[in-house]
Amino acid sequence: MKKEDVFQKLMQIFHENQTKSLERSWCLQSPEERKFRLKSIIELSVELARAKEKTIFCAAFAEGVIESIIEGDWDDARQGAQMLKIEGESEEVRMRYAPIWENFVLLTEAFCAQAKNRTGPV
Repeated sequence: MKKEDVFQKLMQIFHENQTKSLERSWCLQSPEERKFRLKSIIELSVELARAKEKTIFCAAFAEGVIESIIEGDWDDARQGAQMLKIEGESEEVRMRYAPIWENFVLLTEAFCAQAKNRTGPV
């Protein structure tokens, strides 16, 4: 494949992603969608604050989930919640940290499911 072809393909992917991002933009959403996202953000922020009282381990993943919801990227939010399950770590780490993030994960999964029901596949 030629350099020009690779560049064109990369530009196409970039523009497709930019279009999707713009379509999900907060300011272009209906009032109902903005209220739904805001409710989700507030509840997850409260849960994040509770978890941070105990640890900052994985807090960046949780903050990323909230950012994804602001952007309307429910797939990314779902993936971030999966990271908080801490499944790839040792038993000791999972036993220590997974319970701290369990409610945050459950809330995120519930909001993602609601978003899917509201808008179709997300």
